[in-house]
Amino acid sequence: MNNKPRILIVEDEPALASIFQDYLLAEGFDVDVHHTGEHVVEDVRNNTPDLILLDRMLPVKDGLTICSEVREFSVVPIIMVTAK
Repeated sequence: MNNKPRILIVEDEPALASIFQDYLLAEGFDVDVHHTGEHVVEDVRNNTPDLILLDRMLPVKDGLTICSEVREFSVVPIIMVTAK
């Protein structure tokens, strides 16, 4: 059984997602990455992370929509990561 906190990164810019992932893995977290908003809500519903780093501007489904949909069933902490 894995007791490491799981962080979900949702970031469409691969270089930035990779930087986040590298730092978090080095600190001992489990990390999953989505580069679009397409399957994020299902992932959160099926395997709730301990924290979501969520970009606001994403292809397929934007971060604000994802945040609203996740809030319908979860109180997982969400940090919005955005250039806006």
